Amino acid sequence: MKKLFFATVLVALSLTGARAAPVNPKYNDSPVQCGATYFLIWKGYEQKNQQAMAEVYRRKFESLAAKAAQNLETRGLSKHHADAYMQDHIDKLAVLADTETKAFVDFKELCDSKFPEP
Repeated sequence: MKKLFFATVLVALSLTGARAAPVNPKYNDSPVQCGATYFLIWKGYEQKNQQAMAEVYRRKFESLAAKAAQNLETRGLSKHHADAYMQDHIDKLAVLADTETKAFVDFKELCDSKFPEP
């Protein structure tokens, strides 16, 4: 059941991305999705006062957020819209993290495999 929910959330995020970002068959939304994931992990470590781990995920987030913004800006979105697009993903993934922790952890592991270094 959780896998079905996780798949549904990923499809919903992809569909949201398809509407917000210009259509391009070569476009890859992974920097946005994984950047949003790393943002939430960064903030979680900050809340637990684990600054060393928070710093690791802050760097990962910033690296992917820059790539995501550049991708979106080259496709015609303004910096403001690119930032709003990232925030929308952060908000949606926060719900997933709160309701389906295992699915969120699985998605984080997928991101780690796609983006092993910051």
